[in-house]
Amino acid sequence: MNAEEKFLSHLKDIHLAFPKLKIILEHATTEAAVKMVKSLGETVGCTITVHHLQLVVDDWAGKCHNFCKPVAKYPSDRAALRNVVKEGKFFLGTDSAPHPSHKKEGPDSCAGVFTTPLVFPYLATILESFGALDRLRGFACDFGRAFYEVKNEKWVGEVKLVREQWNTPEKYSFGGEGLDGEKGDVVPFMAGKPLGWKIASIN
Repeated sequence: MNAEEKFLSHLKDIHLAFPKLKIILEHATTEAAVKMVKSLGETVGCTITVHHLQLVVDDWAGKCHNFCKPVAKYPSDRAALRNVVKEGKFFLGTDSAPHPSHKKEGPDSCAGVFTTPLVFPYLATILESFGALDRLRGFACDFGRAFYEVKNEKWVGEVKLVREQWNTPEKYSFGGEGLDGEKGDVVPFMAGKPLGWKIASIN
């Protein structure tokens, strides 16, 4: 729940022992993690999920569909994540967990949120809310490719977004052949809440 900060000194030790080794701190959630990664060399990068740019502790405490691990932290931590999105060393790390509703809504709620179908509409809406819409492509596509030194000629497609007000679906249904007959619903991140962007096409 709060182990991230305890690990940061080990991250520093690993970097100092292997300064040429590329290391990624996945799914940072704290201001302390942002400060540590920024203090290390160019071989250390960091990812941030879509939902950690939006959630704070009050959004998941007692609200099972926003419960994930690592848990979202305090407003100051979210502010640090949002501020660093503009700097290029941090990039998107998607983390989507399509747990059926009945496994989220109970005393042993599974950790994770479901973002897969709407990652780009979520991201555009959230980035725009704190004045970072111009970093959409960089954060989602370019900064990570640059860190891993992936050449641009390997693009596999393009997602086109359009500005449109609409509401996130309340649920996605699944079931049928190939799933052992199991049927159910998955509640997506920000279910029923407004988004300002929509996917127009994927090429």
